[in-house]
Amino acid sequence: MTGFGEPNRDVDFFGMLDDATAAEPEPASPAVSDYPGQPVLTTPPTGSDGSSAADSDRQSSTPHTAPAPVEPAASRPAEATHHSEPPGRVGFVGVAGDGNATAGGNLDQSQHFHVYGPDSQPAEIARPRNRTRSGRWDPEALASLADRFVAPAGLLDASDQPSAFEILADWRLVLLSAQVKSGGQFTAALRLAQRLRETENARLIVRQEILDRGFRLDAGLILDADTPAVVILDLREGSAEDVHEVRNNLVEFGDQLKPHRSFLVVILPVEQRRPFEERFPGRVHLLSRPSGALVFDRHVELVEDSHTLSTEAGLLERLDQAWPPEAKEIAEAVSEARRAGYTSPEDIAARLADPTDVLAEELRKAITELQSKDDKEAVGLLLACGLFEGAAADRILTASDQMLTVLKTQVREPDPLLRPGVTATLHRLGTKLFDPRTRTFTTPRLGSSVLTYFWKEHPMLRSPVQEWLQRLPVEIEDLGQAELERLADRAADLAAEAGVELITALAQGWAAGQQTTILDRRQDQTRRSIAVRLLTRTAVDPNLGRAVRERLWDWSRSSSPDVQLLVAIVCGEIGSDFPRVALTRIKHLATAAEPLVRRHATDAMVRIGRESGLPTFLRYVEGWLDRPSADRMELLAESIERLLDADPHTITGEGVREFWSRALGEMSLLPSRRIVGAWLRYGARSTTSVGRDAVETLVAATERDPHRIARLQWASRVAGIPLDPGFVEEDPINAIIQQVWTRLDEIDPVHV
Repeated sequence: MTGFGEPNRDVDFFGMLDDATAAEPEPASPAVSDYPGQPVLTTPPTGSDGSSAADSDRQSSTPHTAPAPVEPAASRPAEATHHSEPPGRVGFVGVAGDGNATAGGNLDQSQHFHVYGPDSQPAEIARPRNRTRSGRWDPEALASLADRFVAPAGLLDASDQPSAFEILADWRLVLLSAQVKSGGQFTAALRLAQRLRETENARLIVRQEILDRGFRLDAGLILDADTPAVVILDLREGSAEDVHEVRNNLVEFGDQLKPHRSFLVVILPVEQRRPFEERFPGRVHLLSRPSGALVFDRHVELVEDSHTLSTEAGLLERLDQAWPPEAKEIAEAVSEARRAGYTSPEDIAARLADPTDVLAEELRKAITELQSKDDKEAVGLLLACGLFEGAAADRILTASDQMLTVLKTQVREPDPLLRPGVTATLHRLGTKLFDPRTRTFTTPRLGSSVLTYFWKEHPMLRSPVQEWLQRLPVEIEDLGQAELERLADRAADLAAEAGVELITALAQGWAAGQQTTILDRRQDQTRRSIAVRLLTRTAVDPNLGRAVRERLWDWSRSSSPDVQLLVAIVCGEIGSDFPRVALTRIKHLATAAEPLVRRHATDAMVRIGRESGLPTFLRYVEGWLDRPSADRMELLAESIERLLDADPHTITGEGVREFWSRALGEMSLLPSRRIVGAWLRYGARSTTSVGRDAVETLVAATERDPHRIARLQWASRVAGIPLDPGFVEEDPINAIIQQVWTRLDEIDPVHV
């Protein structure tokens, strides 16, 4: 049960724990400015909260609400004719929320930022998806989830059989299943992880591994002894190959959990419970169904006595049969009805009969009435209101005019002096459906359903709607930040119905604009930022994500600089949370002919390395040495050099020596000298103990192999060695080089 246009999955893959962080503003991510010497205003990420691998488990998701009303900017007249404002940028600002609750108006613009190009005009930039939502869960968000979570029998406490928590604590592994696909499995996995943090190790991080091309259940890639974790792996949307990979390698992976002080929770597809039970007896837990009424009570808002309301509204029987996700959706629907002003149990029951049908019926009646009046402009206006709900009235009308242009609809253009003002025009939709003052729909979630309704019910409009969305940022060059973000978010919502083809077509079109070669003017940055937001939102979606990631893979190997640039920027955004996914695609950009693409690819790698830590980063990129092409090694060397020059927190950890051993054996001479030089410079400006560790790591990586020893001796010649021995001791770089050479002499098998 879900609202129309919002199927039983949330394209916003990271929204599961928004209840705990809903008040936090969405931080501004790095702007997409690529002009040398031009400043880029950024706001660093502020943290991370929960995400849901399958938001069909909506027990902890936040309901979609209509955009908050916004008054027009003071400079804008209350009544104006269409296109009454002179060309130029209108001040718009995005605010926090799933889908940008507001566009334009009297708001705190502290997070509003521009990117200045050579034409000295500010470019409005759509931010990538909320960076506070990531593949790692914030401890406070997990604690908040635990407070509202209704534990099924046997999940945390044992009865006649060991509980899921006991299995996880004993085996460091538990396989979760349920009788239905969407039975709250992911939320249950999060609750188990939080219980481990409460009882075993408060420093455990909780993160998810998503399935991707070439996925391997490899402890060397997934686990890190320096960062104990509870890893959640959801196989419900996995392919047969994914399930086969996990089943065949789970025993070996499980043996590595204790040495890495980590735990693994695997969510099984319904049909895989028996095969895994036979292969891994005692480690499969079948979730039971908790009280739907209790789940409802924990999540319903604006209701003092939930039991009385559910009784009078006839909800008890439904709640009795509801699994947690459905019970929470009922609670959300009741809360929305109360916010919309419905108070009697009868009215609430009518709206809960089937929210999908309720929303669809409201739209059907409105469209039928407008069509009966042959009011083509009003139908186009309805589409524009659904797209830019909450924006300024003249912006909505401009978008409506663009839709009519795409359809080549002939409408009578009255004399400008006789044409109604923008607010008066909005009244054509009727105040029962749309509030012209706040420019929002009167029914919650109706605005987000408009495009999806037209797509489903009016197939002949699919191509025009796609073209309309494609052309809007080209035809309207002064779209504000919040409008750009709303355009991307509505496209993502529509893609849940239309599929991945819509995503890739829109993203490619926005990235390329009307040009045949890559450009980076102000308008190009603006359009590209919409594509980036659309792709970062859908690339990790549980339903669309895999197909979107496949397109990113294909684009990384294409010859089109426009789509290569998209891949680089998107991977920089998702790579902090899913580095393996991002780096798999970035490595193919090393051969890009466009310098702008290579620069963004390097920036993405540096960003991943900084946020994951140098040792973890080196562990991820060790596989690049399997095919050490010159372009790929140059990209890798530049990234590592920049990471080391930025003084990482630590350079020691699991996998570091292994990386250097392979680098000294496989990497070509010039790139190896570049990274050895950066490594030694870091050691030279660090403390004595850190410098000693840097030297010993390189020496140990030679494994006493004469070939590696010779290569390290050559690569370490990163400074001129003076004739005066006293100067060597005074110069930190030369001093650490001498330490390396001395140690190499000590282990050289020729001298030993």
